[in-house]
Amino acid sequence: MDLICYSCLLRQLIDLLSCAKVSSEKSHEVFFKVYDYIKNRPLDELCLQIGNEIYLILKEETGIGDPCREIKDISNKLSLEIYPWLKKIVQNSKNKLETALKIAIAGNVIDVGAGIDLDLRKAVEQTIIQDIDERYYRDFVSLISNANNIIFLADNVGEVVFDRVFLEEIKKVNKNKIYYVVKDKPYLNDALRNDAICARIDKIAEVISNSSDYAGTQLDKCHSSFLKEFNKADLIISKGYANYMSLKNIEKPIFFLFKIKCPLMQDEFNVKKGSIIFKNNL
Repeated sequence: MDLICYSCLLRQLIDLLSCAKVSSEKSHEVFFKVYDYIKNRPLDELCLQIGNEIYLILKEETGIGDPCREIKDISNKLSLEIYPWLKKIVQNSKNKLETALKIAIAGNVIDVGAGIDLDLRKAVEQTIIQDIDERYYRDFVSLISNANNIIFLADNVGEVVFDRVFLEEIKKVNKNKIYYVVKDKPYLNDALRNDAICARIDKIAEVISNSSDYAGTQLDKCHSSFLKEFNKADLIISKGYANYMSLKNIEKPIFFLFKIKCPLMQDEFNVKKGSIIFKNNL
């Protein structure tokens, strides 16, 4: 794991302690327990795995089952408030599907793990003017038109409203059932079933759980019922960097959508912070 990841994980922990309104004394206790845990981990351990353990320590030490619940509720509320504005942007665009895709990526700023940003209108305005790789977009349009089994892997609360805009455009192209996949139990501000229903995703897609509360979509942590649908899918739409990290080596038609938020991501993709990524893994 890169040295810069340690500072990010500890900053994330501090944000979580603040979100959960943990007392100063208890926060210090949890912080140094996590610090001791991190410094004794193997250097080649994946950031996703360490992040999982930090979150478990936080919940066990504080007794708080969903430390991000308050910020998640705020995210849902703010996103729903701008839903009509998002729809208007799509309706006034020349390429509605592409614009809706960019709006879905814009929602990726609602991320406790990277430092949450709730200036949602600004995020959308900065995102929709960016270009996406036309090669990947052509491949996507071709697949979306013919796919029989579509899976959409959700990321964060609030972001699901942005996904709804994208899903509504997808349904105009492909009338087949779409499975919208959420977490089974709280992990950071990842979306749960109730969050998807709050955003009315259930009116467009069938909301299912991967029965996991781990970062991204770690297939070895997911239930067999989800894996059955995952293996059948001939198109998978994957939101967020954690999903990318856990699935980038899987040989399936997966399209990844996320924003660049840290120096390591900038180096990996050779782009600036705030850039949008839309690519597949094939």
